Amino acid sequence: STVLFKEMTVRLRDLGTPEGDRRSHAEFIRAAEQFAYAETRLRNAIESGDAGALNAAATEAAAALAKFRAQAALYGFEECSKNATTGG
Repeated sequence: STVLFKEMTVRLRDLGTPEGDRRSHAEFIRAAEQFAYAETRLRNAIESGDAGALNAAATEAAAALAKFRAQAALYGFEECSKNATTGG
């Protein structure tokens, strides 16, 4: 769910940046935050019933998911990169 994903992102960010890995950590966290934001917009669009907003939000969520998966794989979270999905 979106709430669980947001909480996971906050907890990962709160762990701090690993030494010597600031750039990839920041990119991973940024991608996770963007995905969480896109998921929130998607859920809101679903609830609104606005077809145009839903289409735009679904496109945004798909792009954010692809970026998150790529960053997760680069950062070493293979399971996150495989199992993350959009869902509102």
